[in-house]
Amino acid sequence: MDASKIIDLFKKNPEYLEYEPETILITIADEIKNSPIPDEEFIDLIFGIRSCILSDSAWNYPSVFGNIVDAINLMPVDTSHMSQPSVRDIYRALKVMQKIRPEEDFSDDVISYIGLIALEEGILYIPEMDRVNKFLYSFDPVLQDRIKELYSKLRDKPIESYLFEETPEQIGFLKSKSVTS
Repeated sequence: MDASKIIDLFKKNPEYLEYEPETILITIADEIKNSPIPDEEFIDLIFGIRSCILSDSAWNYPSVFGNIVDAINLMPVDTSHMSQPSVRDIYRALKVMQKIRPEEDFSDDVISYIGLIALEEGILYIPEMDRVNKFLYSFDPVLQDRIKELYSKLRDKPIESYLFEETPEQIGFLKSKSVTS
């Protein structure tokens, strides 16, 4: 499901934001999917986007941010525990969230949450995420600088055209490249 269609629908019809949840579901599902019966992931996506339009909670609270990431990526949303989406899913969700609130900044808590997930996945540099990278740099600035330099040299070339040794910099580059692919 293309989140952009839902965002555009809310922008074109701001009154939808005020509808009762059942009316929103039926109206949007019918307009986008030509079916008044939405599936669970579609429901989560609609209300995740609505939440981002109406509130800045996803930019301030890691638990809300994680649930929004899951919703945007059509993953099941379980608000009873802290979600831990992949960096790839976070990256994809950030692109959608920027369409909703392009000027909104994330709190330090959300930046730390993203950074810790990246570290857990072994990712030491994330393109276009300077605040997260600063968080990651605080753990090993020398390694970060080498990964950033390697990434900037190789970013536009296909991964298949390089032979890598298994150094921390090259492994970090491959993981960084896979996030944006």
